Amino acid sequence: MSWVVALITLILAGCSTWPVLPVGNQVHEPPGIQRPASSDSVHAVLDYYRYAHALNGPAFAREAAYMSALVAHRPSDAARIELAMLDLMPAGAGPAKARIVLKPVKQEDSRDEMGNLADMLYDYAGSIMDATNKWRDEQRRNAVLEGKLNALKNLEINLMEPNR
Repeated sequence: MSWVVALITLILAGCSTWPVLPVGNQVHEPPGIQRPASSDSVHAVLDYYRYAHALNGPAFAREAAYMSALVAHRPSDAARIELAMLDLMPAGAGPAKARIVLKPVKQEDSRDEMGNLADMLYDYAGSIMDATNKWRDEQRRNAVLEGKLNALKNLEINLMEPNR
């Protein structure tokens, strides 16, 4: 019985911890890939995209957790844009989360290069969501048409059979 209590305590303790923010460039990247230095320039953000695009599954997951914690604790426009880029990648959290992360940057009045990049990514995430919704609508429509086609096939078979 005591092992059950200990197990539950460990599980609950694991659920309540925040990711630890690494100091500097700790071991996040696979061998041969260097994490670019953080900066508030568009060039640094684009360098970060090249870096993040090269990450494999576990390294990508660690980087996404790191960036989420960074944005939660020390949000900056560059960090928000970098997290949104991670969310828009195939292994990322998706375009809806990217739009949520980018919304504060998009709402700022200043339209510098970073703001323009945020606008572009926000619109891109929206177009992905629109395309996904259209695809789902087509899938539903196809399922309805498939059902109607099967009903017609069954009707044809029943009409062609001699009366029993």
